[in-house]
Amino acid sequence: IYLYDLPVAPSHRRRGIATAMIRELQGIACLRKTRGIFVQAHPEDPAAVALYTKFGVRQSVFHFDLEPDARAGDGA
Repeated sequence: IYLYDLPVAPSHRRRGIATAMIRELQGIACLRKTRGIFVQAHPEDPAAVALYTKFGVRQSVFHFDLEPDARAGDGA
């Protein structure tokens, strides 16, 4: 399972909402026997880094944003 983004409205932060959602997702992942849950956090978002750190092991990986290309698949 790949969790790309988990935004919580500013007025609802620090109430355990994201933590509860991740715990629920962990249960779903277990039932479906997935390999794991992969998340990303930007270094400039310390709240997200702290949240994900309490659930797992931090790894340094490369993340690439690839643009759509209308020419792809047409042999160009």
